[in-house]
Amino acid sequence: MTNNLLKPTVGDEFTHKFTANTSMIQDFYFFLDLNSGGGYRGVFDFGLASKLYRAITWNLNFGDRYNSRPVAGKKNNDLLLTTGLGLTFGIRRSERPRSLRRCP
Repeated sequence: MTNNLLKPTVGDEFTHKFTANTSMIQDFYFFLDLNSGGGYRGVFDFGLASKLYRAITWNLNFGDRYNSRPVAGKKNNDLLLTTGLGLTFGIRRSERPRSLRRCP
């Protein structure tokens, strides 16, 4: 069995650091299905991350998934909103408390 698929993808990714502790990420992708009647999908994500204390971050993310031809009985759009805490491992030496730094 052989499948020949032609599915071009167009998209962008953008990141920005507002401050030393707060950053943003955004991406959007558009997928065309040229093989089966011109269906398409779109994916959009937007997220913020803010450092709360040393290795702890707070994350807030929004996502949108669109499918022009969903499976029968399903909606064509999904919205996602997530939040959570993150841990960063491997703190740089300059960020360690002075009591934990070693002499070079």
